Amino acid sequence: MKIGIFTFQRAHNYGAALQAYALMTTLKRYGHEVIFIDYWPDYRKGMYDLINFSFLKDPSTGLLFKFKKLVNVFLKLPRNVPRNRKFNQFFQKELDLAINSKYTKGENIVDDCDLYVFGSDQIWRYNKLFLFQKGFDPVYWGKYPITAKRKIAYAASMGMMEMDEDREKFVKVHLQNFTAISVRENYLKELITSLSDTPVSQVLDPVFLLEKYDWQKLSVSNKTTPKEKYILFYHLVFSKEALKLVDQLAKHYSLKIIEIGSKEHLLKFSRRYNQVAGPIEFLHLFSQAAFVVSTSFHGVSFSIIFQKQFYALGMKKNSGRVQSLLESLAIPERLIDKADQADLNQAIDYEEVACKLNLQKQKSIKFLESEIAVFATTRDDVIRA
Repeated sequence: MKIGIFTFQRAHNYGAALQAYALMTTLKRYGHEVIFIDYWPDYRKGMYDLINFSFLKDPSTGLLFKFKKLVNVFLKLPRNVPRNRKFNQFFQKELDLAINSKYTKGENIVDDCDLYVFGSDQIWRYNKLFLFQKGFDPVYWGKYPITAKRKIAYAASMGMMEMDEDREKFVKVHLQNFTAISVRENYLKELITSLSDTPVSQVLDPVFLLEKYDWQKLSVSNKTTPKEKYILFYHLVFSKEALKLVDQLAKHYSLKIIEIGSKEHLLKFSRRYNQVAGPIEFLHLFSQAAFVVSTSFHGVSFSIIFQKQFYALGMKKNSGRVQSLLESLAIPERLIDKADQADLNQAIDYEEVACKLNLQKQKSIKFLESEIAVFATTRDDVIRA
């Protein structure tokens, strides 16, 4: 059977790249041919270019903002050049993607797969599609390929957002494109259930479908990996409270600080930053960390996979998916709002967490197996007929 995956397969984001790898690897283990439907729309073009001057055309920003942004572009080049190269190498070697994307428009997507899997990641997010336009991308809601017989959603996510009448109408109509639906968060399961007659399952993010040793085999170290014990601070959204907690933990446990994230402090660059790590080096940094603090869902996920002591904070309204995951594993206290809420002497009991995680993993795998089996049975019946 040939399976096509719709996801954010070209995002220069550690979580996006690694969840794509995990879903592809899991499906391949069932003996299927698996490809990514290499859709990368025009509104995402240039997003990860080394030098992107599109912000200069934005009439809503002033000259001072544009000047600061321009300076920042050039200051980040020493980081972005090796980092981009490593991401592109990962896409080509591990995800089997060509140098350039195949599709920029949904209507051009060729229907040449038996089954399509949409997910994971926040493919259902309400996005900025063009300069002055926001909306859902119907491609990720199963509109294309129009002729496809079977489309399923696996661990799809939307992020936190307010629903209005127009958005609910769009979601309700496009959910009809899927023959089976699973989502990542409990609150999204409740929302989708209220808008669809199709049963909705809650499943794990694909990164949890692989074992710890699978990720260890993929990870590699480099010369920037410290020999001494360190706390890893990984942030997608910078948080002063998270930084405060990192400093407290580093002092309490006598740890070096390694930081990967969205905001650089140039004066501290040589002391604590590893901004050139590719996806597989990112994995190694997690696997060797003594403690982790993160403002990212996948930062929390890999902390759990590698069984690290960790805290999550600084996500504000985007904390829903982390909260849902931690509550399901009975460790909600690892998500905090303030640095002083952390118990520096409390350790996670990973024996209990592993049991709960394994039950969810089996449920998630069962969802995939059953949907693949249903299609295989239907296809065989058609062939015999």
